[in-house]
Amino acid sequence: MGRSGGADENQVMTEWRCHIAGWQSLEDVEAAAARQAAAARALDQAVQVALAAGASWADIVRAAGMTGRSATERWSGRD
Repeated sequence: MGRSGGADENQVMTEWRCHIAGWQSLEDVEAAAARQAAAARALDQAVQVALAAGASWADIVRAAGMTGRSATERWSGRD
C-alpha cells in the first residue's frame, strides 16, 4: 500500500474517533461518577473511624473541608 493508503487509513480513523467521541465522553462520565461514589464511601468510613477514635465534629469538619451544616446534613444520625 502506498502513501495514499496510509492517508486513507488516517482519515478513516479520524472520522471514527469523531463518531465515537460522544460515547467515550459518556464512559468518562460513568468512570468519574464511580470514582466519586467510591470516594464518598471512603469519606463516610473515615468519618466513622475518626468519631470512634474520639475526634470532635469540629475536627472532622475542618479535615473534610466542609461547613458544620454540610457535615450535619450528611452524617446526622450516623454516629
